[in-house]
Amino acid sequence: MKKISICFFCLLCSLLNAKTNPWPPCYNSPLGFLSTSAPAFVDNYPFDADGILIIAQTRFRFAGIIPNINFYGASCNIYNQTGDTATKHYIGNVSLNDSTLFYLNDSTYKSYGMDLSQDTSFTWKLGGTITGFITPVNQYTTTKPLININNFNLDIIDTNLYRNNGFTFSHPSIQADSIVYIIGSGTQRVQKKITNSSSGINFTPSDLLTLSQSNSGSFTIAIYNTMPVFLNGKKYYFQNNSLAIVSIFHVF
Repeated sequence: MKKISICFFCLLCSLLNAKTNPWPPCYNSPLGFLSTSAPAFVDNYPFDADGILIIAQTRFRFAGIIPNINFYGASCNIYNQTGDTATKHYIGNVSLNDSTLFYLNDSTYKSYGMDLSQDTSFTWKLGGTITGFITPVNQYTTTKPLININNFNLDIIDTNLYRNNGFTFSHPSIQADSIVYIIGSGTQRVQKKITNSSSGINFTPSDLLTLSQSNSGSFTIAIYNTMPVFLNGKKYYFQNNSLAIVSIFHVF
């Protein structure tokens, strides 16, 4: 039991290592939504931002073996200059629904393991006046939902993926700006982006045959809701994002 606990702890630590890992999160960190690295497949990623405030739900599982692992995280970055994601500003205390985020040495605010499962409204509160800098967002409630990834049936994902069979996945009706599906094999991936008006996704055999066979496959769902807001002459992006990752043992 001790060995299992240690292994689970190591797994969880690897999942939370989102500070420097690039996208896609299925190869590095399921909390890649909280990283300053931009997802390459997201249209109009906020490079013009004066600040980005993100809420992320992540659901992770090994197909056919380990039950779903669910956790929430939040991240806040306020920049010294528009679009200068390398230089962040300390702004005092930051909280989401009255839960305080941790301040890191690089002026990034993050929190992992928050319990937002029962929350339907999300309110950010930022510290007041800091020396030489007036916090532009004292309080803001997001206007788009955080999609509950638990409504997506991941139990149908098999431990094996056969490329010649193609792959189809249906999802429930949701309110989202975009949904990205990724199937990975080793270091390769194929991805498709759809709108919330679609009822699911289909990867044809020709799509999947661009991937090589491997013993390390993955199926990822990334759901984005982005809210650009102008406050005190500055542009801030509030994002409520959901992520599901299923580890597939064999891609044939």
